[in-house]
Amino acid sequence: MKIKHQLAIFNALTRLLVILVLWLMLPILVENVVYRHINNGLVEKKKKFIEHLNQSEIDDFIQNADDSTETYSQFSSLHSEFLVLSRLPKLPSQEKTTFVNENRIIEGEENEYRILQYHFTYENIGYELEIGSSLAEVKDLTFIIKLFIIIVLVVIVLVTFLADTFYIEYLLKPFYKIIDTKIRRVNEPEAFDHTPIKAHSADFRELDSVLNQMMDRIGELFKKKNNLYPMYHMSY
Repeated sequence: MKIKHQLAIFNALTRLLVILVLWLMLPILVENVVYRHINNGLVEKKKKFIEHLNQSEIDDFIQNADDSTETYSQFSSLHSEFLVLSRLPKLPSQEKTTFVNENRIIEGEENEYRILQYHFTYENIGYELEIGSSLAEVKDLTFIIKLFIIIVLVVIVLVTFLADTFYIEYLLKPFYKIIDTKIRRVNEPEAFDHTPIKAHSADFRELDSVLNQMMDRIGELFKKKNNLYPMYHMSY
């Protein structure tokens, strides 16, 4: 296998390795970005809900004030979002906000949601606020993003592979010319072509110069040998 093919294959394999690493990391990277965006949206909704919260609204939400398990639920028509406000059996030690992914069944339909859970105290009563956003569309979007990125990376690999192949061929052109004109076709020192090979690489120019010097030395040795041969026969 020629060196240009080895270099092209090596470059292609390294790029494929990069694609493999990105493919393994993409779910984590994309989900982190998407979840951060969802979390920010849920936090904003929580702030708006808490800002407008008062006892009369809580009473409207939870009709039976004597039932500590009473829960108020609200959800969108497509079940993409929901809000749940419920009393806690005891006061929370501190206000706490957490994010979890859970499956919830709403009107007989089960979906996975990103849920903000907020424990807080209002008028010496503990409450839990849950605001959920469906992950169904997010997962579809995440898959589309990953697929798009992989397609772009594959196209980049193919284009750069072809570019590398042609560029390596261009760089090695002086080398093959040196092999063809100064080694393969030369049978005698007198037939050696001392014309410098045009090359952009200093390595190939140095190789060409060394070959010229080597053939000059070989030519000098042949001349000395040819001059000594008649003198050897004359002595006899």
